Amino acid sequence: MNVNALVSAVRYRSGWGDDVQHDTPILYALNTIQRNVQQMINFYETINSGTITLVAGTMAYALASDFLKMIKIWNSNTYDHELQPISPNEFKVYLSDVDTTRGTPYHYYIHSSTTNIPYVDILPVASAAATVPYFYTAKMAELVEGGSANVLTTRYPDLYIEGAAWIMYRDEIYKDQPEKIAFRKQMFNDQIEIAKLAQRNVDDLRKITPQRVTGHERKLYTTQTTGYSS
Repeated sequence: MNVNALVSAVRYRSGWGDDVQHDTPILYALNTIQRNVQQMINFYETINSGTITLVAGTMAYALASDFLKMIKIWNSNTYDHELQPISPNEFKVYLSDVDTTRGTPYHYYIHSSTTNIPYVDILPVASAAATVPYFYTAKMAELVEGGSANVLTTRYPDLYIEGAAWIMYRDEIYKDQPEKIAFRKQMFNDQIEIAKLAQRNVDDLRKITPQRVTGHERKLYTTQTTGYSS
């Protein structure tokens, strides 16, 4: 589903019909949902791979520009062991009290530069050069007015629609009616569970992918989108 179709679907779901004056907050809500669900779910459709070239004596390395979350990272392309994440507090203790010597890496710490470029610190600092492979979830580009569909809006349109509709109910329509907000939040939560199920069983994607993509009617999808799907 492209961006304009999503905005229109949320508008109708929220009872505004063709009233386009609400399109800007709806687009903001759609982007909020996209950011939130990418933090909640490691969508296999967004998993990418990369490599880091370790240099002896160097701790920090830039990650892919679209990096969002680390899935797996190894010590080298010999795949002897996975590196384990450490927290900000553990990172400070590690550097000050635990191990400041060079050696075989066992831990990593994700942070951002002052220009928001994602970096990873590899610890202990490597004593020899190596190629480190890693898998990560890629951050989806922000949705813009008139924009094309991305892989998530194509496969999980109801996740976006129900999520944005919930935000509209919460922030714009029913601010003082918590029972209606709770109902719409439950509709969104149901879509989250369906998306999580699809990540465990790729075949389940056929059940939530629009008929115009698969070419086959899927009852689960058409039931979900009744009333606001074109």
